[in-house]
Amino acid sequence: MPSPVVSPPPKELLPPLQLPQVDQSAAHSADKPTVPPPAAADAKANADLERMAGQLIIIGFHGATRDDRAVKRVVDEIKAGEVGGVMYLTENVRSLADVSAMNRAFLEAKPDMPPFITLDEEGGSVMRLRHGVRNVPSAERVAREFSGDVGGAKSLYARLANTLAASGFTVNFGPVVDLNINPSNPIIGRFGRSFGKDVPTVDKFATAFISAHHDAGMLTALKHFPGHGSSRADSHKGFVDITRTWRPIELEPYRNLIHGNMVDFIMVGHLYDQFASSGDDSALLPASLSPVWIRRVLRGNLRFEGVVISDDLEMGAIRKEFPALKDTVLRAVNAGVDVLLFSNTAAYDPDLADRVRAILVDEAKANPTFQKRIERSYQRVAELKRKLAGSSRLRETAPATHPDEAPAAGAGRVASVADQLPDPTDVARNAFESKPGDGSSDATETLKGAMGGPHPGNADDTSVAEDTRAYFKALSENSPCGEQ
Repeated sequence: MPSPVVSPPPKELLPPLQLPQVDQSAAHSADKPTVPPPAAADAKANADLERMAGQLIIIGFHGATRDDRAVKRVVDEIKAGEVGGVMYLTENVRSLADVSAMNRAFLEAKPDMPPFITLDEEGGSVMRLRHGVRNVPSAERVAREFSGDVGGAKSLYARLANTLAASGFTVNFGPVVDLNINPSNPIIGRFGRSFGKDVPTVDKFATAFISAHHDAGMLTALKHFPGHGSSRADSHKGFVDITRTWRPIELEPYRNLIHGNMVDFIMVGHLYDQFASSGDDSALLPASLSPVWIRRVLRGNLRFEGVVISDDLEMGAIRKEFPALKDTVLRAVNAGVDVLLFSNTAAYDPDLADRVRAILVDEAKANPTFQKRIERSYQRVAELKRKLAGSSRLRETAPATHPDEAPAAGAGRVASVADQLPDPTDVARNAFESKPGDGSSDATETLKGAMGGPHPGNADDTSVAEDTRAYFKALSENSPCGEQ
């Protein structure tokens, strides 16, 4: 068995970030306030809308070095507040040094409102970084290898999180908290992306993943709400109907982790269930565009007050069913999505962020209700960025070894498990990058009573659907779909 490799605490990349504070003394000034002329007031209001709308957009980009023209443009957009973050795919990764240099440029562009620098680094087949990062097992294997040693699992995820943080990343899109109800699922079960089929196992290892990232100063995102583990199709490729496979028990990892105050983002999947229909829209809305799923279930029933982010809005499930960008953007925001995620891979558009922001601003000017939604989402994002800035753990890349350091608890086993893993292939890794063609406490108890037990692997579709029908019937009686 090779000796475990332990890294020393990395150096700080930037000093602790502080978001601008309002000058409270001005509010109590005895001087009569100066009223700006109408034109100046309109210009300020427009600038405020532009600033808020920009923070609600995370965009994919081209380029793999700090000197690439496309990367420089993204830096300028972050500096101007035109985007709130970036999404890495494998094409953006040439070396860990190049990644660190790009991330430093992104962070330095707007230190008062640090960007969300995001990637999917779950482990197993879903690893965006090909260089400088030791392999991490899939969620399924972590749960199996560390079934009696959750501390060892946390040590493994701590090594991953520290490497990501040292490279300048601020958000890891994980953990997957889908229950592995359908082992033949083409996008979750097939690739071992779930910790297991039972709620306690998923809760335990998801907590280890999140805690390790929080300790490193990073944010995480639970996915794929309301549950992709029972589905029979892949939302990367097209429409996914979970009406006869999804069961309310799949909400329990979200409920438990929200209750434990562990959640930063929740990523909403492109998953359709006919029982979640609002009744006033003939469109077959996936959860990511559904006010029932987001405002009634996630905000109302599960009491989530954090940031809701869409799954990639260029996946086949969206692109094929809702091809108009404006329609997608407006539906997502009206449903309750705070942050719009675009991989920018369907047909690369360097102006995509500008187009999305213009849609948001124009609608906000015309619709006061929509403007309030933008403002509310901006406040949630700003609060999360304050949390990120306050962590002061944005770091530079650390040396790979440090022989004088004592190994962390469980490090030897972590190393042995990781060393047995083959390098994930680009084919498997790219399978997850979207490409063209492809109430009250009484109310809560009532809803939990309608949830049924664990989903048997051979459950009859009709009985599963009846469980779901009962859940949404109880939900509609106890949790009106109001503004959240």
